[in-house]
Amino acid sequence: MRFLTCGMIWLLVSAGGVSAQEPAQLLPSKPVTIDAEQAYVGERIFQVVNAGEPAGLITVHTRFTESGHYVIHDHSASELLGVDEEIMMILDGQTFAPIRVQVHGRMGPNYVDFNWLWSEQAADGQAEIYNFETGALAHHVINREMPAGALTRGTVLFLANAMAIKEDAVIELNWFNTQNGQIRPITLTVVGSEQVTVPAGTFDTYKVTQQGGQPGNTLYITKEMPRRIVRFDVTGTDMQLLLQSL
Repeated sequence: MRFLTCGMIWLLVSAGGVSAQEPAQLLPSKPVTIDAEQAYVGERIFQVVNAGEPAGLITVHTRFTESGHYVIHDHSASELLGVDEEIMMILDGQTFAPIRVQVHGRMGPNYVDFNWLWSEQAADGQAEIYNFETGALAHHVINREMPAGALTRGTVLFLANAMAIKEDAVIELNWFNTQNGQIRPITLTVVGSEQVTVPAGTFDTYKVTQQGGQPGNTLYITKEMPRRIVRFDVTGTDMQLLLQSL
């Protein structure tokens, strides 16, 4: 199955749906500080480019609420890749720890509906997956213990700019993939600087690799404050996400 994840179109080949928890050497509890002043508020639109050709759009809305939450809502749409997906993440507005995540929409031959709720150091999930081709409907109940400080995959990718990004920085953490219920240790590494041009303009950026979890990504984060993510390159593919406007 090909599908889009975490509010951005990352091409991922998967056996489909929720998977059994695979053994992984998780990192010791290592909470990562996210600077709320750097957390984007407003709308961002990313153009999806596959092998140099337009392949879709991702629209991301983020804001702090009066109740003290930080909400991320995105809509990822690509007719070429067979995806029309929405994700809503409700996070603690100070620690950015997950509270609730909902994912639903068409992903290739499947319609999926995921709902996750966090309670202390655990996540409880309900998932339904319907296959348009076979008519099969699967229902899953998933319970996952969370290591302290674990963040959702979408939180890491949308808020990497608000972490301690600087020359030679290495940031290690555990992330939780809301599409398959897996927890993986990942590393964000600042590997250099690069000037990049996207529809939103030309920027001097930190080049940051994300390793661990699938797929990997290279993020380009502006050096100028407030820092913004302006481009993603998806490891092992010809796919890029380019910021249309700031």
